[in-house]
Amino acid sequence: MDLLGSGREADVYAIDERRVLRRYRRGDDVTAEAEIMTYLAGHGYPVPQVHAASGADMILERLDGPTMTDAFTAGKLGVDDGAAILVDLHERLHRLPAPSAGLAVPARSAGLAVPARSAGLAGPAGPAGLAAPAGLAGLAVPAGLAGVAVSARSAGLPGVTSGDPGARRPPSQRNGASSDRILHRDLHPDNVMLTSRGPVVIDWHNAAQGRPAVDVCLTAVIMAQVAASPAHPHAVAAAAFLTAFLNRTGGEPLDGLDEALEIRRADPALTATEAAGLAAVVTPLIRGALRPR
Repeated sequence: MDLLGSGREADVYAIDERRVLRRYRRGDDVTAEAEIMTYLAGHGYPVPQVHAASGADMILERLDGPTMTDAFTAGKLGVDDGAAILVDLHERLHRLPAPSAGLAVPARSAGLAVPARSAGLAGPAGPAGLAAPAGLAGLAVPAGLAGVAVSARSAGLPGVTSGDPGARRPPSQRNGASSDRILHRDLHPDNVMLTSRGPVVIDWHNAAQGRPAVDVCLTAVIMAQVAASPAHPHAVAAAAFLTAFLNRTGGEPLDGLDEALEIRRADPALTATEAAGLAAVVTPLIRGALRPR
């Protein structure tokens, strides 16, 4: 089984031309993530179709096309067009209410990272001779997953991703005062694939329930982190994207900034020094990017 891509938390393997296996290396349970994706697909939001889920494994639709980041790098997508796509994806997501029974939170729903490379459904070929994960060699469907549907609604739907989640939950959720919208909480260009059926959002491992403004501000914080890193190859492009993105959003785009900063500070990938200085680094860039309205 060929390795298609690896991210900080997951590896993605090709099963066949239509499906991939996404496996979390730490064994995170995928149940809640799969349920969120299935719910969104049922409401027409563009996510990969979930074929099956069990333990740390999900069998997902294999997507064609590059990530938005790769399209920028290849000169196939401009900053303004990319920002418009991301704003539209935010708006479409935030129009959908969370399930009436409440949103189950994936195993690692607090703390985000700016990945060097997405753990998405496309990526560089794996190293030669890589052994298939245990139990998968020669199988069309990974062992233990055959016939395991995420829910009755998952079959045939058109496709459209830890720590202590209680201790690290943002204030609105700790206090039980969160709104009823689904937030991706890691929606940036490396988590959007430009496929033949349109943009598709991947990696729902950080999804949670809350206020849309927080999701918008998390995207801004992520882009500002990249823009504030001179050695990052996309620093200049990230600054331009941040400006284009914020100035296309409606309402009060910075209304959720404080909560977004708290979520980012909880990211285990940040050092204590980086977490403590996060607001000082990104806030001036974010406020400077927003034109007067």
